[in-house]
Amino acid sequence: MRNLALWTAAVVFLSFTADPAAAAETKAKEAKEVKKPAKAPAGTPTNVLQTANDKINKLLDAKVAKGSDAEKKRDEKIKKIVDGFLDFESLARRSLGKNWETRTDAEKEEFKKVFRQLIQQNYLKQIRASSDYVIIYDSEDVEEVKATVYTTVKAKSKKGEEAETSLVYKMKKAKGKWLVYDIVTDEVSLVQNYKSQFTKIINKNGYKVLIQKIQKKLDEGTEPDEIE
Repeated sequence: MRNLALWTAAVVFLSFTADPAAAAETKAKEAKEVKKPAKAPAGTPTNVLQTANDKINKLLDAKVAKGSDAEKKRDEKIKKIVDGFLDFESLARRSLGKNWETRTDAEKEEFKKVFRQLIQQNYLKQIRASSDYVIIYDSEDVEEVKATVYTTVKAKSKKGEEAETSLVYKMKKAKGKWLVYDIVTDEVSLVQNYKSQFTKIINKNGYKVLIQKIQKKLDEGTEPDEIE
């Protein structure tokens, strides 16, 4: 059981002290009951997320040695799946805000590249850090080419810490396909979180320094959810 998006991005794993044994048993029972939610109708925003989640789960169920070639190949397959439901261009543009319009075409391509890598790296770190997830698809609202999918994630880390997190996916339909352009975790927007950090750096040090800081995070392989 794992969370599709923790995704995402984005997104910080929230934990709290584990409940007493009796309460933990109750939670485990509840989690078991929602382990396999009913599949949403094909072509709906919820179905897009469920389908991607199922594919990722199958890859993660196959045990591979840490640092092995098999792990690298699995990670690349996961990245490809994530690429299939995330609108990286929209995410990149929204995360830069007004600074996007002042970038050259070459700079926009450069930013999209490192930003995609940033989110992918964060996602892979999150799924490696936690062992058990149950994602509950609560509801979806669709208005023409825009949609909002409301979910609840019940998670347990490898240290036994448990958390229940609200994840809201903001999606839009482009070329007949539903894509995610923002993820709101417990009322905190992924886009707004990055936008705040990026704007602060650009205003203080300039765009090139932002790219350098992101690239440093990627090279170091450290937690990329905070760019300082």
